[in-house]
Amino acid sequence: MQTVFTPSLKGRKLTPFDRFEKSTRWFQEDAEIPDSIKVGLVATVWLSSVETFRESEEDRLISDAANGTENYSQGHKIVLTTLISQGEVILDAIKSFGLPPKFKEFSVEDFESAIESLYISLRSEYGPKNHPKIDAQIDSIFNAA
Repeated sequence: MQTVFTPSLKGRKLTPFDRFEKSTRWFQEDAEIPDSIKVGLVATVWLSSVETFRESEEDRLISDAANGTENYSQGHKIVLTTLISQGEVILDAIKSFGLPPKFKEFSVEDFESAIESLYISLRSEYGPKNHPKIDAQIDSIFNAA
């Protein structure tokens, strides 16, 4: 199986998934370990990274609310897009090799949903926004009463 290692960008804090990838490359390259087991382990760690990312987002929201600010950094976008990219590669491996027999941690659909939730976050935070004039028109429609 080809490894799904993605080198970290210089200066970016490593995610748990990045650290896992770097420290277990030997595991992914061992031909005696079935590919489905490798995929299951990598996918499980990736999901853990997504959970850690979501917790940090929540902490940021609480901090911003307390301080009256809204300040996502470029680092947020980089980690978000990196997780999406890694998730897509792992999903491809899941579809190619399957998950281990008797694996009950999550389903393929659960994994796909995790990736989709990241895409939704990316679109809502960094996607196209309405022009202020359009926002005013929408507001006038809903506040017409």
